[in-house]
Amino acid sequence: MEEMQVKRKTWYDKNAVKREFKDGDLVLVLATSRANKIAVQWIGPGTILNKISETNYLVEIPGRRETSQIYHINMLKPYYKRPEHVNVIINDETKTLSQTRS
Repeated sequence: MEEMQVKRKTWYDKNAVKREFKDGDLVLVLATSRANKIAVQWIGPGTILNKISETNYLVEIPGRRETSQIYHINMLKPYYKRPEHVNVIINDETKTLSQTRS
């Protein structure tokens, strides 16, 4: 039995990706609802305040009643800020039709 456990662990560890967050990282938090388990909603971004253990993090989400809450790493994913696009209009000197004919 122990041999099979070791075999399964090595198989799992081969494909597993270790996730870790640092203090100050921005994360999204999985918010599930009891009424509809399939409707997944991510809230945030929240800020990692502290690493409690290997799998639990203290996260602060602005605008919530509770200032901070402990979440398991499976309930978190990194937040990537979208790049801001700035529309710039360049106004070149435009020639009128009468200027081009002369």
